[in-house]
Amino acid sequence: MIREMVRAFAEETLAPTCLERDKEQRAPIEEWLEFCENTGLQGVTIPDNYGGSEVDAVSEAIIVEELARVDPSFSVMYCVHVGLCSMTIALHGSEEQKKEYLTRLAGKEIGAYSLSEAGAGTDAAALG
Repeated sequence: MIREMVRAFAEETLAPTCLERDKEQRAPIEEWLEFCENTGLQGVTIPDNYGGSEVDAVSEAIIVEELARVDPSFSVMYCVHVGLCSMTIALHGSEEQKKEYLTRLAGKEIGAYSLSEAGAGTDAAALG
């Protein structure tokens, strides 16, 4: 069921705008909002009590695979949202941070993650 839903979204919504967005280096904001409204899969790494809809790792991989099959850029954005941002807060955030951010990330806000390059600022590998 998840595979079919995500495949339909990718083919019907992402495919028509994918190449143009990539050429113009334009973020898929409208597509993200439609993804959130139509699938509800933006909260797959967020616990239910913060508005998420957790799925198992195989289902998450299927979502990523189906998005990447049509639009690799959108798939990477999705991975950053659910993995690097949402999951990191869910696993390591304070209760205050979870309440503040996870409820918004389970909605329509897009999660992000930022690091500077090693040797040119913060070296993430050296922060241990």
